[in-house]
Amino acid sequence: MLISNRPDFLFHHKTATLIPMKTKTHFFKPIAQKGLILHGISIISLLGLVSVLIIPLFNQVFGFMFIAYLLSAILIAIPIPFLVYRSYALFHADYILERDGIRLKWGMRLEDIPMSQIQWIQKASEYKSPIRYPFFSIPGAFIGTVKQKNNLPIEFIASEKKNLVLIGLDHKIYAVSPIEVENFMLVFSEQLEYGSLDEIIPQSIHPSLMITQIFRLPRMSWIILAGFILNLLLLFLSGLASTQYTTVHIGYNVLGMLSEPIPATQLMILPILSLLFFFGSILISGIAYREKSRGKLVYLLQTSNIITCILFLITLVNILQIS
Repeated sequence: MLISNRPDFLFHHKTATLIPMKTKTHFFKPIAQKGLILHGISIISLLGLVSVLIIPLFNQVFGFMFIAYLLSAILIAIPIPFLVYRSYALFHADYILERDGIRLKWGMRLEDIPMSQIQWIQKASEYKSPIRYPFFSIPGAFIGTVKQKNNLPIEFIASEKKNLVLIGLDHKIYAVSPIEVENFMLVFSEQLEYGSLDEIIPQSIHPSLMITQIFRLPRMSWIILAGFILNLLLLFLSGLASTQYTTVHIGYNVLGMLSEPIPATQLMILPILSLLFFFGSILISGIAYREKSRGKLVYLLQTSNIITCILFLITLVNILQIS
């Protein structure tokens, strides 16, 4: 027979020992469907606009119109990585309830809150004063910290105003949006009644920290700087070649003869691709380095970026030589 007055242990009468009960971890997802659809439509629309602006560059002579098209495409493309990241964050987001505390996961944003630090939890609709929301918020991304009229900041880690739940601490409030609000609050109450066995260590990780921490690796700053300088050199040489040449040959055909000439402005695709690899490798490095054991992978990514840029430079030189 197993009996115990303690909620976290059972007493075995034959062995006269206390047997610890297994604790259960509860996962809650935020409202995601509307946000994912909106982000997906936005990404596809922006990619379409960028394509419309990039394609004419292949037939443009390097000059004012070429620069205007290129800058317009770059400006329109800037929000795309952020929308992709927000879609990834929303899809993989979790609100995790344990006896020892609450874990909030939103992309690279991680927050571990010990149960002893939580003073109250309630629906946003029941909060004592009107709530100020993040300035630029869309379905799927109610993200950011906003100072309220009572001088207490609310950090939103939510997808929508609907189903918004507030988690109150002494110094701040967290706002989350689980699909099952009632069940979320019920499970929290049950976990609170059981009491904490071994409280989780408070931890707060922001996306910006995930990126900047890779620069703390030995010689990583110099490796990234070298990659950036090589990309600038490739951009400068490609732009210069576009002004000096009208057409270029990109290689030889199967008969060993020079291929059909193409407008020299198409050389600009080389630095564009190289820069995409450069910034993409930094983003992936930040995600990979969430685990310290992946430091070698970060070095591999950044070294590969330098090698890729050098190969683009060699390709550019070869094209100019045969032209």
